[in-house]
Amino acid sequence: MRLKSYWLRFPRLLHVCVYVDESVNYFSAMILQRVFYSLALVGIFKVVTGGRSSTGGSKVDPSDGAVPWPGHLEPLGAKAVKKTVPVLESFPSPKTFYVDYILASLPVVFQNGAKLSPAFKTWSDRDLGLRPEAETTLIDVETRKKEDRKQPTQRMKFTEFLERYETEDEYMVDSLPEFLRGDVIVPPPLVCDEILQRIADVVMWFSSGGTKSLLHNDDTDNINCLFSGQKEILFLNYTQYRHQFHLDHPEGSYSSVDVDKVDMIKYPGLRNVEFYKAKLFPGDCIYIPYKWMHQVNSIGRNIAVNVWFDHSCEHVPTPEICGATDRKLSIADVQLGMEKPLGFVEDFEEDAPPLDKELVKTLRNEKLSHFSQQDFTVVLQKRFPMLNGLIWTDECDELSQEAFGLMDLTKDGILDKEDFTRLKDMDDIFRFQLDSKLLMLSDIGHEQQVQERLRLYEMDMKKKPAAYEDPNVQIHHVEPLNLDDIDWGDDEKKDVKKTDGEKKKDGVKKEEKKVEDSQKEEKKSADEEIKHPEEDGDSGVDLRVEL
Repeated sequence: MRLKSYWLRFPRLLHVCVYVDESVNYFSAMILQRVFYSLALVGIFKVVTGGRSSTGGSKVDPSDGAVPWPGHLEPLGAKAVKKTVPVLESFPSPKTFYVDYILASLPVVFQNGAKLSPAFKTWSDRDLGLRPEAETTLIDVETRKKEDRKQPTQRMKFTEFLERYETEDEYMVDSLPEFLRGDVIVPPPLVCDEILQRIADVVMWFSSGGTKSLLHNDDTDNINCLFSGQKEILFLNYTQYRHQFHLDHPEGSYSSVDVDKVDMIKYPGLRNVEFYKAKLFPGDCIYIPYKWMHQVNSIGRNIAVNVWFDHSCEHVPTPEICGATDRKLSIADVQLGMEKPLGFVEDFEEDAPPLDKELVKTLRNEKLSHFSQQDFTVVLQKRFPMLNGLIWTDECDELSQEAFGLMDLTKDGILDKEDFTRLKDMDDIFRFQLDSKLLMLSDIGHEQQVQERLRLYEMDMKKKPAAYEDPNVQIHHVEPLNLDDIDWGDDEKKDVKKTDGEKKKDGVKKEEKKVEDSQKEEKKSADEEIKHPEEDGDSGVDLRVEL
């Protein structure tokens, strides 16, 4: 059999020489070309992705590995649909903020909210540098404006940072120094006794501009107030995308995606997502909900302070619960560090052994040889007290299966002694991946509790007066008016002292009096006519009657 060759050209990829029998025509060779082309794409995909089916916790479809995607190798969100974060012209009450934004898990901008703090007018470089404490206060400084968690930080005096920050590629990120805490007010929506007890930390961000954060999230809620410069923020809704896009560094709650040049092949979870966007101007504040992924860019000399707090209050913060909400408190008036730990710490670390140890203990106590998927789910609910009341949903099933799949290292559909032996050698990254699944279950349970709390609150509101139901109605307590102390002037003004009922009665009496006076006037006129008749010059008759 004689062979002839065809060079098959794959656009922009490679050339492949295919040998076929000379009796095979060119059309048949082209069919072979398509086959080899498909195989080549699969091979290239495996080279690019290292043969993995997922990257950064996101699912990958091998068939589209080489297909261009909108926004590929462009800045984060460049081609994505973006919604604008809503803007309020003033801070809402603690109750309105809690119900409409915290429980609803929605970001919101508070326009001019930072202008309530003295810091907005006084934090010039000169003012900050002249304060005596600036010379002795040490702060942490990031050594690269484009955030890199592997980059070391520097420790320096606050005054040293002021002297160099405009020319160096660095910025300050540290707890708000004590000598500056009196300059920043507590955001009014947080002025509630129960919420104040749950403020975790207050952090200062200070740069000459041009900083870029990683895409990350926080295990707390956040109100960030901007005193100088501008900020642009992109958000991803955690609840909506927690299965589609996973942070590939759960130990630090961040993604290693290059925010200037997003690789859509490596991070397919960022395809087909909808971002929220916000732009902050000097004096604005913004609420960043728990777990919402966000990326922040700063523009110009930039000073911001964020308040991290845990939103899991036991009650809706009504005036009855909060105490006086019109107090003007500064950060200096607040005891930082929560009385109760965050839900994550409480559920996963407080007096709780690792999950695999708990499973081994259960195997031993129950005299079992292995766990099935169903057994695993039952143990999960026993392992975490917060999951005891969890209403199990399809999403819960999916998370349980994912956690089970991670621990099933032998891939035989059960968890047994061999799996637990191997689990002992797994690194911290694996542990964080496993914990992230369990934390999502915990979040679902928390969301269900929040909805139940809101339902009970709404039922309670139906029993309250209408004015109490309206979160924007402010009830003022006014001293009763002493009518005797008022100079009423003429009699007409005295009517304001009377009730509506009294005024109505007076009106009826006046009408009756008018009728009576009219009748009297008519009778009087008749009498006058009898006593003084008009004289008729021709009659000569006296019409007077002697009574």
